[in-house]
Amino acid sequence: MRWLVLAAILAGALLFPIKLSYEFVSSNLVLKIEGKDGLYDVRIGDETYESTGTLIVPWKKGRIEKVTVIGKESGETAEILVKGVKDEAPRVYLEVPKLVGMKETKVKLRVVDDWDESPKVRCFVDEVESPCDRIDPLFLDGEKHVFEVRAKDSFGNTTVALSNFTLDSTPPGIPRMNMSSPEMVIFPDSPTLKFLLPDLGTIDGVNILKRDKTYVLRAVDEAGNPGTVFVIPSILKDLTPFPIKAITSIQSNYILLGPGSYSVIGKVLVPQSRSVMLGKNVTVNVPPTSELIVKGTLHSLEGGTSFIGGGGITLMDGGELLMRNVNVGIGISAGGGKLLYMEKVDYGKDLEISRTDFVVINETDLESLECEGCGQIYLMNSRIPKINVRNISSLSLESVEASSLNVSGFVRVTIRNSTVTNLSVDTFSRVEVFSSKIGEIFVDAGSRLRLRDCGVDRVTLQWFSKMETHSSTIGKIEEKNSEVIER
Repeated sequence: MRWLVLAAILAGALLFPIKLSYEFVSSNLVLKIEGKDGLYDVRIGDETYESTGTLIVPWKKGRIEKVTVIGKESGETAEILVKGVKDEAPRVYLEVPKLVGMKETKVKLRVVDDWDESPKVRCFVDEVESPCDRIDPLFLDGEKHVFEVRAKDSFGNTTVALSNFTLDSTPPGIPRMNMSSPEMVIFPDSPTLKFLLPDLGTIDGVNILKRDKTYVLRAVDEAGNPGTVFVIPSILKDLTPFPIKAITSIQSNYILLGPGSYSVIGKVLVPQSRSVMLGKNVTVNVPPTSELIVKGTLHSLEGGTSFIGGGGITLMDGGELLMRNVNVGIGISAGGGKLLYMEKVDYGKDLEISRTDFVVINETDLESLECEGCGQIYLMNSRIPKINVRNISSLSLESVEASSLNVSGFVRVTIRNSTVTNLSVDTFSRVEVFSSKIGEIFVDAGSRLRLRDCGVDRVTLQWFSKMETHSSTIGKIEEKNSEVIER
């Protein structure tokens, strides 16, 4: 029996011997131990260390030392002669996305050297020096590009690493939708879709939606280029025809059937748990002393609907207000809503919005727009002479005509294919403008302006602001304590 036990031990030792390997990183020995033991004694000269598998100890160039490793459990021993006599070139570990969109893209780069703690590293895109942690597409033309890393240690050893990538500058369009049933919407797998859900935030890679709530969607391709924003409203269920023409309270889920006319008497609340649908060719009269307060859901999507009178509609407390093909002759305001959606709305008045998660205005002209403390705002195919935004997450303009656009309070703005007479940017905001016509631009308080394929009459920069331009025509530039980069 003892011979069998000894044979088993010897067989285990032969099957699982200790394997040793090493490398030098920043004047440190990195010893890697592979074996069946959980803990090892490592003897280096007069010193003994404990290790569970990887040991890092300081090492001087030129040092040669025998290293002995002993398994704590098995007693198995292995030796290796460590020679620190060579000076190798830096090792470069580089990951660059194969497809890059028209926004800054992160690059994963790690450079280690055997003896230098910080070897000198320079990066280039198409032989033009570039940041090493990202790719800036603003200054790139064409599709094919090369990201290059040059690493050099103090001994003069040099490593060059290259990675090819493709620039995709075309935003995706709205993908086709397949309505497999009234309650289901199916999208193609490509381009991928980014869902901006009022309840759930952002979800990627979904191609089937159950229409149990309203969705704000934006198509995003593999390179991260965003497409047009659009909205899929929920299917309102269990709707009861409103029994009378005078609306004094909302106690259930109702539909206002047309053709017909209804009147709102006093302040009428759509509660958070209730939904109201306006059918086709419905007229809703809201007199000057009346108000429709939406904390639940109000859908007016069938077309031919009109709001008349001198009263107003107020969106608040997480409510949703969706209007499409509607004539609105009363005032609208939002203060604390979840979603405000206006498409092909005949409005033409001032609109004030605050503390609203998502705002989508498409093919709807306004006299002015004031937004403060909101989430994401999308303005498309509209004429809005005056736009003021403060302390919002992001603002996107696509084919918008404005006389003045004032941006302040850490706002991220994207402008495409638009015309703005006066653009003012301050308080660490960031504005990217593509293929647009701008009259005068004023940039202040540490803000950043980026222009591509634009025409601008005049730019004023001050207080540590920054402007970057590419393929743009600028009439006059004035700057104070600021930076201008033109390529």
